[in-house]
Parts: sequence; C-alpha cells; structure tokens
Amino acid sequence: MARASRKSVYGFSTKTGLPHWHWPIPGRGDLIALSSGVADGVGLILCGTAGPSQHGRVTATALDVRSGEVRWSRRLEAQAGQGRGALPEVPAAAVVPGRAVLLYGRRLEACDLRTGKPVWSRRIGGTAEPPARGRLAVSGGAVVHVSVDGGRATVSRIGAAEGTVAWESDLPFHGEVGGVRVLHEDPLVLLAEGTGRTGRGRALFAYDEESGEVVGRAALESLGDSVAYSGFGIGGDRPLTATGEVLVARTRVPGQAEDHLTAFGSLGGDVRWRWRSQGLITGLTRSAGTIAVVSRKSGAQVVVHLLNEADGCVAAAYELDAPQAGERGRVHLEGDRLIRVSYLGENDRDELQAFRLCENEAPSAVTVPEETPPQPKARVRGAFLLGLPHTLAESWSVTGRSGTDLDAVGSWCGAEVVVRGTKDVLHAFSTDTGEMVWWRPAPEGGVVVGMSGRAEDGIGLALMSDDDGTRLDRLTFRAIDVRTGDVRWSSTLGFGPRDVPHRGGPAGLITALPGRAVTLDGTRLTARDLRTGEVMWEHPLDAHDMASSAHTRLAADGSDVVRVAVHEGRVTARRFTGAEGTAGEPVDVAYAGRAAGVRVIHHAPLTLLVTGARPSRPEPVIVVFDARGGVANRVPVAAIHAQGLLADTGFGADSRVVATEDALILRTYSKRSGRMSLTAVPRYGGSPLWSRAFDADIGGVLSVDDCIVAIVPDRKGAPFTHLRVLDPLTGDTLGGRGVADREFGLKGRFHRDEDRVIRISAREDLRAKSIQMVRLR
Repeated sequence: MARASRKSVYGFSTKTGLPHWHWPIPGRGDLIALSSGVADGVGLILCGTAGPSQHGRVTATALDVRSGEVRWSRRLEAQAGQGRGALPEVPAAAVVPGRAVLLYGRRLEACDLRTGKPVWSRRIGGTAEPPARGRLAVSGGAVVHVSVDGGRATVSRIGAAEGTVAWESDLPFHGEVGGVRVLHEDPLVLLAEGTGRTGRGRALFAYDEESGEVVGRAALESLGDSVAYSGFGIGGDRPLTATGEVLVARTRVPGQAEDHLTAFGSLGGDVRWRWRSQGLITGLTRSAGTIAVVSRKSGAQVVVHLLNEADGCVAAAYELDAPQAGERGRVHLEGDRLIRVSYLGENDRDELQAFRLCENEAPSAVTVPEETPPQPKARVRGAFLLGLPHTLAESWSVTGRSGTDLDAVGSWCGAEVVVRGTKDVLHAFSTDTGEMVWWRPAPEGGVVVGMSGRAEDGIGLALMSDDDGTRLDRLTFRAIDVRTGDVRWSSTLGFGPRDVPHRGGPAGLITALPGRAVTLDGTRLTARDLRTGEVMWEHPLDAHDMASSAHTRLAADGSDVVRVAVHEGRVTARRFTGAEGTAGEPVDVAYAGRAAGVRVIHHAPLTLLVTGARPSRPEPVIVVFDARGGVANRVPVAAIHAQGLLADTGFGADSRVVATEDALILRTYSKRSGRMSLTAVPRYGGSPLWSRAFDADIGGVLSVDDCIVAIVPDRKGAPFTHLRVLDPLTGDTLGGRGVADREFGLKGRFHRDEDRVIRISAREDLRAKSIQMVRLR
C-alpha cells in the first residue's frame, strides 16, 4: 500500500503495517498526480519542480511498489512550436499491464512500463488555449481519455498496446460542460458538471466499456436522493461503487441527517435496494460480491457493515474502537482486513490503519433493507503504526462503572472466562467476545474481601464477609465455578473474634492448587477437595506459625503449597507436598538483618521479596527457591536497580515479574539511561543475563510459549501500546503487536488465555476500561 503526500511517498506492508520504503519528491518539487492503480508491481508518479502551473517542468517517475526503487524517470517536455501551452494545468497518468500512459499538453503518450521507452504517441485535438483539461481512467484493461474543450466533453477508449482508438463519443450532457470527474473506473462512471438549460447542473453517466454506449444517465436531482459528493481529496472522490449490474451510491434523503446507501439497477432506473446507516458514511468499497460501508454514528462510534451487493442484506457488523476510522479517507477491503488511508497527515493522525474483521457469529440476514441494521457483534481495534515492529492486534474492552469501592480485589482467568472482583460484585466476561457471562453480588450488607490468586480446574476461591470485612471470624470462602458463577461449596475459616486482622490482606489466607483448596485458619492448615469441599488433610500450626499468624501467608508453587512466615525478624518457608500434604522442614531464608515483612512476588518458582526492619533497615533482597524448597538464589534489590518493587504493592504487582526455566525476569530501572528496563536474573545464581531498556514504563510482562511479552505504552501523548515479543535468553525483539489504546499498557494485572492477553484494571470509573483483551495471533 502506497500513500502519497505533497512531498513524499511511503510504501507499507498491508500485512504488518511496517514502512517498507520512502521516496521523497526530488529537489523542491511537489507531487502533482499519481496513477490510480498499480500494474505489474509499478505505480506512476508525476511531480513538478515549481508546481503544476510552471509548464515544461513536470517529471514522470515509475516506482516499484514492493521496494520503492525507481524503475525509470523522464521529463515531460513541451513540444516544439507549442510554447507555454504545452502542458495542461494538471497532467494525468495511468498504468495498465505493460504500459504507462501519460497525458500532457495535447499529447497522449504510452511508454514501456519496465523501461520507460516511448511506444506510441497521439495528438489530442482542440484549439483552446490553454489546452483542454483531460482525465485518464483504466477500464477493462484499456485506457479511457476524457477531455473538455469549448464546453464539449469527449470520451475515448484507447488500446494501451498500440494506441488504437476503439471508440470515441461525445458526452451527452444537456448544456455546456465545465468539468468531468471519474467516479468509478471499472465499470466507467463519470460525473459531469456544467451549465444546462435550467441553470447549473450535475449528471452521472455510466458507460459500456466495449461499445462506448451510455447505458445509464441521470441528473442528480432526478434520482430522488441527492448523491452526497465532495470532489476533492482521497475518500471524497469515491462516493460510490459499481458492478456490471448495480451502482451503489452514498445518498442523502432531503430533511434527514443520516446517509443512505442506494443501489440502482441502472442510472435513472429502478432502485434495487436501500440501506440506512443511521449516521454519516465515511468509507465505501467492494470486493468479491461484498460491499464494506464505514459509518460514524453519534459520538465517536464507528461501525463497519458488510452488505451483500445483490440485495443489501447485512452479512456482518463490526465496531471499530478507533475514532479516527470514522474520519475522511479511502478504504480498501483485502481479504478479512479493512485498510483505511487517511486524508489528513498531522502528527496526531494515523496515516494508515488496518482492522482485521475477526470471525464471529454473523447477524441474521436483513430481509427488508429499510429495517434497522443489526447491532455490532464484535469490537475490533487495530492500527498500523509507523516504524514499529508489530502487526495489528484484535481486541475488545469493557468500560467501567460509576460509583465508589470499585477498585479490584482480585481476578481469575480460565475456561475462556475472565472474572474481575470488587467489594460489591464479581463480574465474569467471555475472553473471546467481551460479553458478560455472569455476575454474583457480595452477601447482603457485606463485601467481597479477596480472591485466590488463580483459578484451578475452572474453580476459584472468593473470600466474603457479611460485615465490612475487618473481622476474621466473619469470613467465609466460596468455591465458584468460573464458567457459570455457581457456588460449588462454601466453608468458614476457624478464626475467633479476637484474632487480629491479617497483615497484607486476607487474600494470603487462601490459595487454589490443582484439585485442592488450601486455607490458613486460626489454628490449622487445611486442604479440601476443590470440587466437593471434602477435607483431604489438616496440619496443626506450630507455635512459630501461631505466634506470627498476622505475618503468615500462603503461596502456590506448582502442585505444592508453601507457608511463608516472619517471626522475630526471621523469615521461614515450609513446603507441603503431594495430595497428602507431606510437611517439609521449615527453611530459614537467612536474611542478613532483622526482617520486617515479606511479599510473594512470583509463584512457580516461589520468589519472595524480603524487607528489613528499623532502625538498621537492611537492604531488601529477592529470594528465589528451587523445586525442592531450598533457596536457589539471593539477589540484592539495589544490585539490579529493582527498587520499584518496594513501592509496587498494589493490585497487579505480580504482573511485573515472570520466570522461565533459567531466569527470573523483572522490571528494573536503569539509572544510566533513566529508563525502565527488563532484567533477566539467573534462577541459580550468577550475574544478570541481560537487561533491555524501554522508552516508557512497563505495564506488565508475561511468559507466552517460549517467549517473553513485554507490555509497554508508547511515549507520553501517543495513544498506543506495544506488545514486544522478546527472546528470554538474550532480550532481543522477535516481533510483536500494536494496540491503538495507551490505556492497555498502564499498570494492572495481566492474564493469558490461549492466544489472548487480558488486562484487569486496578481502578474503575466511567473514563477507564476495567477489562481489556488483545489477541496475540
């Protein structure tokens, strides 16, 4: 896809959006015109050194659209004896297989498309000074030349190979022709403007390309609708599309503020069907029997409807969550991709956008085109971003609610469902479509206190209370089926009314493992069958655990559960393995100083962040455990500039650390560059493997297959987020995806569900998105 502006031409890949090449207009010239299409991989560009009004200074250049290389270039010289009238105000160019056709002055010339050598030349008649303004079009593999001379328009079809005239006829306009525009090339449809018997008028003419006969003609006013037409700039120059059977035009009913799409059997003939957009139609194209209509409704809602060109029935509807897609531009339909080329080119505008119209349940057919079209079934977002190594990404989002206490208390993801919990309710959404699947409110008069860090076997654990959640003896936990929201079973925790609130939040009291739900009660550690709630085993808490119950938490490390506790400045970890819960010996973390607190920053492998107590405040340390429960590595936080871990304690902090078989990868800060980085620390000791700096903060990091995905918002002010796919061994970029939404890269909790990445926002309001999804493949 090539996009041309006044000073340059860019070539982009339609699959990845990457800029493949850039060709600046030579010298101080301006782009005047370019061919409407491409033939044999070559496009034709006309540029002038001092603008089109300076006759004799126009150059034609043939560009290879795949590489941007110049195939050939030649200057369009004035013919001898023709003086300043040698070139028209605006020359024209067209390409067909094997030929480049140039219209300048009173000459129509064809060159070999590969070499630029002249093949044939014809003189265009007329005596007007300056020469008549001409138009070129390509229809049926031949070149169509349209000229206006002395108020009379002539249309000719010329064979590109030898320059022979197949037919030539006058445009049957009733009056003096002032200008002619090509609205559609194949089949040929022209718009003539001029002064008729009743004043200034406009009329459409459709041609049979073989015979040259006008097969349809009509004054715009006689169509019953006024064809909405703005005749300048890309997009505005294509208000209709046509086939051999119908002409489909954007129309406007007098007195109504919304555009219609009307299909005419022949110009001035019967109306085959009419479709109402309920908004402003900003893009129109067709491909293989399907018409794609882009319309902007009230506000910033932009919708693409795919219509059957035979009857106007809606086959599918998609919402584009990108307001710029509803602005003026030219759209193309290529396979399942809708590509939009922007008319505007300011810094805050995407020059090129692409949207993959993902498969979904198609809306039912519309039997009467006048009926309201079906509602969109999918929200699709994606954009090609200049200079960034990524491809487009499909996504959906859920807008937040208004109210108080809407901050997230936990989340689950699994079984194609994502669940976000707040104090008042659990909401579940389909990870595929974003549609709400179920919701479960908190107990009457109570709150949702916390949720297990993950769901296992399609079941998550939710802690609830029938009061404000501050009393441990009022807590109950429920095993909830994430697919349906049904409560499989529930139980109370064995705390007494005098037990103190749990330090770090009650979520550390419960954890879900494959087949088991493990809870830390006031006097015991209990494992229950995750599906039935039957007790599988119990372990009484020893004096060390009971004395430090306010500083104890549970962590899941694979199929084992680990109790982590702080007692009298010492940090210990005790592992319970297997279905029987075989208890291992407590492992002393051997912190160099008096410990004040401990946080679980990663599960499997278990990774702890230990902080020191006053007054000495020993240096915080990251502790990584091996599969047998021993300490595999200790990394001082300052050594890798990971002080951000100390303040990153909110919801989703666990999404900034990820582990592979060989390394722990976490967010750090580079003092040298002043930028956020990802640093890979060996799991079993040694210096960091690599560190990769980014221009912006890092919202999250995930392990996907054998790669690492870093979620990074674009620089401040740019509304994009990049999903960088990195090699876990070197940190090198392997590829990625882009999302036209900077909010996706902000901090939150990130989950992976098959090929989807889901972001759960910590906060929720009407201006923010509480849940977002991006598809990786």
